[in-house]
Amino acid sequence: MATVTGALGRKPLGLLSRNPADPRAHVDWGLIVGVLLLVGGGLVAIYTATYQNRTIAGLDTYYFVKRQGLALGVGLVGICVLDLSGRRWTRPVFTYSLVYMALLFALFAVSPFLP
Repeated sequence: MATVTGALGRKPLGLLSRNPADPRAHVDWGLIVGVLLLVGGGLVAIYTATYQNRTIAGLDTYYFVKRQGLALGVGLVGICVLDLSGRRWTRPVFTYSLVYMALLFALFAVSPFLP
């Protein structure tokens, strides 16, 4: 008997054990790296924008960087919780958040004209 190799050969074991329904199989690594680079650039910009004034005042120069990092951490935990909890109830939450955002936008757009 002849053995067939090439395109019909054996697959690596890593490919055989991967479940295509697993959410980790559909991660866009380019997007994650891009977002992390933007976040890092934003933290550097915050630090450089506040360094001189906070140094002159004798205050912690990393204060705003820490606050932004804390907000980033809370946001990442929230995203992970939403991602791992399933998709059934996220659609109404997303809809309500869009309505809330539209109401806030309308409020801020009209507020300069209010007495």
